[in-house]
Amino acid sequence: MDIFLNFIDKIEYWHILSLSLFLLLISTIISDEDILPWVSGSFFITGLLKLAATKSSTLLILFPFQLIILLYFAKPLLYNRKSGPNTAITEDINSMINQNVKVVSINPSKPFAGESTTPNGKKWKISHLNNQPLLIGNSYRCKSIDGLTLIVIEQNGENR
Repeated sequence: MDIFLNFIDKIEYWHILSLSLFLLLISTIISDEDILPWVSGSFFITGLLKLAATKSSTLLILFPFQLIILLYFAKPLLYNRKSGPNTAITEDINSMINQNVKVVSINPSKPFAGESTTPNGKKWKISHLNNQPLLIGNSYRCKSIDGLTLIVIEQNGENR
């Protein structure tokens, strides 16, 4: 254990911060958003603690707690499941049920299908539940999903 603590003592704060940036770069390259960015964040916090001259044993003890806390708050931060005026940072297909989307284009051969955007600006393929024609600029509510397509209906029985 002394060898490991001596190794941590010899590491400078900028080594840890550089590792944090390297892990963030790797997560961007491989499009990872689940684990690696949060590990990078834990290393970043550890680097700041090292800059503040924290003991190596304290750094070793705090690192797993930082990682657990960041992973615990990761999903609620990214995928906001609450309904309300707050918009989530990202959206997945399952979080779109009962959300409103605005039609931006319509498929000429299928007037009941097209593309829409969310308040965050993300585009989704949509199709009307009853194969009714969609109108560009109108808002619809997502009733269900079919693969990567949102199945929509009129918002509260009328379009806005």
